[in-house]
Amino acid sequence: MRKILSMIFIAASIQFAFAQEKIFAPNGKIINFDGREEVNYILNLKKGNTYLFSVYQENIDVEVILMSEENIKIISTDLADGNKGFDKLEYTPNEDNAYRLVIKSVSPAFVPNGIIKINVKKLGKKDIAKRKRIEEELISEDNKTITTIDIQHFWEAFDKLGNSKTYQDSVNIIQEHYLDRSTNGLKEFQKVRYFSAEFFVERIKKYN
Repeated sequence: MRKILSMIFIAASIQFAFAQEKIFAPNGKIINFDGREEVNYILNLKKGNTYLFSVYQENIDVEVILMSEENIKIISTDLADGNKGFDKLEYTPNEDNAYRLVIKSVSPAFVPNGIIKINVKKLGKKDIAKRKRIEEELISEDNKTITTIDIQHFWEAFDKLGNSKTYQDSVNIIQEHYLDRSTNGLKEFQKVRYFSAEFFVERIKKYN
């Protein structure tokens, strides 16, 4: 099983929402989404703040995209299973501006019973400080490759999953003991394809 999970890690390789400030009106609201048309929201984001965009999907497979005011794609993700799961993006603007969050279906056909839930949150100062502290502790490890120290962190987190009592416990463990400890190599990879703690928890459940 470890071989299978290692393949998942390498192929797919959370930023966890701690005490975060809600800034988005539809947060948590169930939206019926059959995929016929895109869902678009304009967000006024502030320079230097770190935002987490989370889209829950059920019965439908979606892609989540963050676009600039000039209609240029900044970052996107489509990692959740179409049946049920989360797609997440994280972004820190370098200027105050209006950005567009786009959710579009990538399912092969319309899905009459598809639903999505959107959350946009701002990471708190304590959470950002905690990440920075972890980064400083790991700075000596950052020259190592993803396939060494990051995989070691993954298995350390995996071994701790036996102590989890709930799904959220598992998500928290993967986030804190694996993703929050990412080396620079893994962080660079994440800039291309963002993935979440929920993504790894769901994959582990399949093969455990």
